[in-house]
Amino acid sequence: MLLYYIMICSIDPGLKGGIVIYDFETPHFVCKETDTSKVKEIKEFIEPYHNQLTHLIIERPIIVKGSAIQTILISHENFGKIIGFFETNFENLEIFSVYPVTWTSFFTRKTKLDKEIDVKKKRLNFLCSKYKLPRNLFYTQKNRLQDGLIDAFCLAYFLRESLKK
Repeated sequence: MLLYYIMICSIDPGLKGGIVIYDFETPHFVCKETDTSKVKEIKEFIEPYHNQLTHLIIERPIIVKGSAIQTILISHENFGKIIGFFETNFENLEIFSVYPVTWTSFFTRKTKLDKEIDVKKKRLNFLCSKYKLPRNLFYTQKNRLQDGLIDAFCLAYFLRESLKK
């Protein structure tokens, strides 16, 4: 059970990554699909919430078979930059990093998702029904699904549920 106020910043890193700031108590959120390698963009986005953030969750980079070594190095470097930024600018922020398999398997169990091809859309349906989020929030004007935002919201949900235990 949550016994204290939490405001989570969750980041799904990547060129089309996502960042979400979610206050589960009100519930109030802001979100943005962004290239998370640009720490300046993250800083500008979270600035209005600087004194309210209590937790950060970020997806750890993994090595995907067949990926170019430069891609792997860049994703790990960007992960380090983001963690470094938060550690140096937020004194009391609890920082969590999780591998994709950790939060996705939790989410699959929690929502009883099966191993279908369209898992992203099932996660989207869950988020929209659970938190009354507008579906169009997760689509671009060209009707492209914003994976980074969906994953960032899922990361926030995963951390919130984990903190309840």
